[in-house]
Amino acid sequence: AYVVLMDKVAAREALSDPRTFVKGPDYKEKFSFVFGDGLVTSVGEKHKTDRALFAKYFTQKKIEMHLPVLCEQTLKAINAEMEPHVGQGQGVVDLEHFFSILAFKMFCRFAINHEFPDSEVWSELTSRGSNIIGESIVLGIPVTTWIPRVKKLLEDTEKFHRCCDPLIDARMLAHSKGEEMVDDPLT
Repeated sequence: AYVVLMDKVAAREALSDPRTFVKGPDYKEKFSFVFGDGLVTSVGEKHKTDRALFAKYFTQKKIEMHLPVLCEQTLKAINAEMEPHVGQGQGVVDLEHFFSILAFKMFCRFAINHEFPDSEVWSELTSRGSNIIGESIVLGIPVTTWIPRVKKLLEDTEKFHRCCDPLIDARMLAHSKGEEMVDDPLT
């Protein structure tokens, strides 16, 4: 399930108040098993340090600068995923699928200034991975490679990292040559 916070004050509070919105040990342990130890999984001083590194990207000015691209991505997603169903009497639009693709595309454009041609595949893997880890937290299931779907999730995560490696290599090369860099979290 998704919770969408539209009020910027509520979103800021949920994202910045670790005393009220606590990442429990299961969350940290299980998500970091697959996704590593970064901003999403870190707690305490490490989270504070990680968050400080990214704070400049989440200012009102930066978000407003990206707003046209975010709106464009949203309209494209609406046209691709919802418009075909309007007036067709075809029933239900899968909102989880819609938000999964939209969130992945927006994250990639905002965080790494890149759009993957197969972003639907990656967004589905991200959604599936979140569900696997979420179920393991709620149901108390261990996250270990002897569980086939966890093993597959780790393989998919490694595949995604291999897709990102050329982007990282290109940024490192451009940086070493002193070329002008895009100012985003990947840089």
